[in-house]
Amino acid sequence: MYSGKGEHIKLRTSESMMDMLIDFFGKDFRISYGEDEDIIVDVKCNPDAFFFWVMQFGSNTEVLEPESMRERIKQASLNLYNRYK
Repeated sequence: MYSGKGEHIKLRTSESMMDMLIDFFGKDFRISYGEDEDIIVDVKCNPDAFFFWVMQFGSNTEVLEPESMRERIKQASLNLYNRYK
């Protein structure tokens, strides 16, 4: 569905999201352990596909890198907030 160049993206989430990560990204990502029960996921994928995936699970995730993706999510979230406030 989304073709084009992949981009490395890092996000923080919990181990409870593992099934959703595998469903969308397959097993082609790296995991390291963060604080408490957090995991840090490093994945290379199409940025547009990732954007729509993370918007579904935004309350359970935080994009760490790249800053451009953080900004894109922030702007989309502000636009939604302004529409529904």
